[in-house]
Amino acid sequence: MKIIFIGENEGQMEIINIPVVQAIEPITCDTMDEDFVTIDGNTLNLIGGKGLRRFSFSSFFPSKLYSFVSFLNFRPPKYYIKFFEKYRDLKLPVRVIIIDKFSVTLNMLCRYNFSYTLRDRAGDVPYTLDITEYIIPPNKTTAPVESNKSNNTNKPNNTNTNIDKKTKIKNKVKANANKKPKK
Repeated sequence: MKIIFIGENEGQMEIINIPVVQAIEPITCDTMDEDFVTIDGNTLNLIGGKGLRRFSFSSFFPSKLYSFVSFLNFRPPKYYIKFFEKYRDLKLPVRVIIIDKFSVTLNMLCRYNFSYTLRDRAGDVPYTLDITEYIIPPNKTTAPVESNKSNNTNKPNNTNTNIDKKTKIKNKVKANANKKPKK
């Protein structure tokens, strides 16, 4: 299993591969259902939308090249710590991609809680990442505005535009009929 994080800031992209993946907690996605009690005392469930996906994992950043770590993925622990602290402090989401058995099983924007301890006896840095899906908010300035008035001027009135076109054509025909023919 591989876990890749991609961060982008001011057109520059940074990619890190998590060097040691031990285990990932189950990915949860709660629903936004709501329970309420009716006037007669019954409890009903109002079905809501999908919540945000969440998962976490703990591992360590190796301080030396172990036989189970690819030399292509090996970086000093400080490299990974700087990456996660940088995007946390910039308040930018990063993309997390999980690849399992040569297939992408998860690809989403996320925010995270990152905690780590100082070096253990071997010099490695244990850490925990709690990942929460990030959804880009819709741009509200481009959303159509609907009027509550009965004569809604936001909707085109096809009958008026058709009448205007017919009137223009009739006026042109009348104008051409009144012209004297050229000799």
